[in-house]
Amino acid sequence: MESSSRFLKRHGHWVVLGLRLLPMFRTVISIPAGLAHMGHVRFVAFTAIGTGAWNVVLILGGAWLGRTLQHAENWLSGGTLALIAMAVVWYVWRIVTWRRGRS
Repeated sequence: MESSSRFLKRHGHWVVLGLRLLPMFRTVISIPAGLAHMGHVRFVAFTAIGTGAWNVVLILGGAWLGRTLQHAENWLSGGTLALIAMAVVWYVWRIVTWRRGRS
């Protein structure tokens, strides 16, 4: 426990920066940083850098996904309609062939 506290006091700003890029740990890192008495200015600066990088990744990923799905719209809509049609046919078949269980 003491070695992890020393590590956070020495390298905590880099830990904050790195963990702000990981979805599961981005909110949890505030607690150990506070327990290690990290300075407010350093914490806010490295949080801003890490959060900014995370947002750039999300924005670029969303833009790429939007371009990719725009080209896939034709086959996605056809596939979706086919799945809905198969589900309706299956449901009607189940209603028609349904038999009440013996009591």
